Amino acid sequence: MRTLSSWFKPRPQNASEWVARTRSDTAGEHDDRKLTEWLARNPSNERDYEMAEIVWQLSGELKGDPEIDRLTLPTRRRARATVFVRMGAAVVTAGIALVLLYFAATFKAQFAATYTTAVGQQQTIVLPDGSRVFLNTATAARVEYTARRRSIWLEAGEATFDAARNPWRPFEVHTAIGTALALGTRFDVFIRPSALQVAIIEGRVAVRAAGRAGEGEPTVVHTGQLATIDSSAHVSVGTAELDSILSQQVERLEFDGASVAEAIAEFNRYSQRPIVASTPEIAALRISGVFRAGDTDTFVRSLEVSLSVRAINRDGGLVLVPGDHRAAVQAIE
Repeated sequence: MRTLSSWFKPRPQNASEWVARTRSDTAGEHDDRKLTEWLARNPSNERDYEMAEIVWQLSGELKGDPEIDRLTLPTRRRARATVFVRMGAAVVTAGIALVLLYFAATFKAQFAATYTTAVGQQQTIVLPDGSRVFLNTATAARVEYTARRRSIWLEAGEATFDAARNPWRPFEVHTAIGTALALGTRFDVFIRPSALQVAIIEGRVAVRAAGRAGEGEPTVVHTGQLATIDSSAHVSVGTAELDSILSQQVERLEFDGASVAEAIAEFNRYSQRPIVASTPEIAALRISGVFRAGDTDTFVRSLEVSLSVRAINRDGGLVLVPGDHRAAVQAIE
């Protein structure tokens, strides 16, 4: 609960003020939420905040330093001089640290590559900064690292990102529908036919629609949440099905009361033999089970046994028809 005095506290305007606010005894959940919004507003805000934190920490480490203490005398003038010496030392030390960190961040700055997976294929990539990218089936991604940014253009499919923290080089995932800015996190981006889904596995991500529709404030989503950007650039936030997302990375598909239409749509992402339901009635049937991605034969046999349907070969794919011969003939005619 916010205290009465907290309503009258001026909102911090820069990184130094935010560091001071979050470390004060009166800081609360409201301040944390406002800090998250401020960090997501501009990529430079997080870099400035990290720098301010370093200066704050280094200033604290100088306290009690024997050399600094030796300069302390019980006079007001010497006391003031000591303060200036400590502040100067902190600034110099912080400056050196920031320069070293900058060069460390940019040493492996220039990097560009394109990665693709075929239908039924999955791949895990480790990028030069230690970030990991899991490419799901039928996915295309282009990576471009510069001295100032880490950008990935996801052109098709689905990918899970485990972004290495580096406030000097924002980690951004771009698609035709929208952009996701990682704030030190692990998240999944899935390009649907008419929407973009961003699921947060751990941490937080700032999401915005592409083009002019995304020029306003970004939407910040947290662990366990799902942000969806639809074709009209509207952003909605719900609950992510993290178990389903993570299970795909061990090459298995799990269905719990899913319709046949939903199940075969997901299974077809991993198989070069597409499965089709011949009638709306078959498409509406329900199925539960765990299947290995790409194991079309086992999946189809399970459907035949549990749902009384038959699979027939046609045009390089499989068509699900009713188990009854007469009904099957009518369904495919």
